[in-house]
Amino acid sequence: DRHALLTTIDRWVIGTSFAFIREHDPDIVFVKLSRESLGDGTLLDWLEKEIESTGIDPAKLCFRIAEEVISRQLKQSRTLIDALISMGFKFAVEHFGIGRYPMKVVNSVPMHFLKIDGSLMQSISTNQAHQDSVQKFVDAARHQGIATIAELVENDNTLAVLF
Repeated sequence: DRHALLTTIDRWVIGTSFAFIREHDPDIVFVKLSRESLGDGTLLDWLEKEIESTGIDPAKLCFRIAEEVISRQLKQSRTLIDALISMGFKFAVEHFGIGRYPMKVVNSVPMHFLKIDGSLMQSISTNQAHQDSVQKFVDAARHQGIATIAELVENDNTLAVLF
C-alpha cells in the first residue's frame, strides 16, 4: 500500500489464479481485491483480455471485497461488482457482520457468497448476541439466494450452534 503496488499485486494474483484454474480445473477460486482496485479504471478491460487469452470460465473465479471497503465506497463498489457479475465472475463479501451497516450491504450489493467474519464465530457458542446477529445475516442471505460461509469454525460447539 505504501508503495502504491496493490493494483499490480491484485493483477498478479488474478493472473496466477487464471493459470491455476487452467491447470487444475477447480470448482472455484476466491481472490481478494484491494480497495485500490475499486478505482482502477483499466481493470475490467484487462480482465476481458485475460479471459479471451486464457479461455477460462469466469464463473470459476470469485472476487471478494471486505464489507468495510464496500460500505465506505458503496457506489463505486456496486459499479465494479455489477460489471464483474455481468462478465460471468462470482462475487463475495468477506468479513461480513462487523461493519456499521451490514444489512445495507447485503440488501444493496449483488453477491453469490456472504463470508461471515470469524470474530463472530469465536464466541458464538456462548454469546447469544452473536448467535442472533449471525441468524439475521443467514436469514437475509438465504432470502436472496446467497450462500453463506462461516470463517474460523474451530470446534464442535461452534459447529453445533451453526447447525
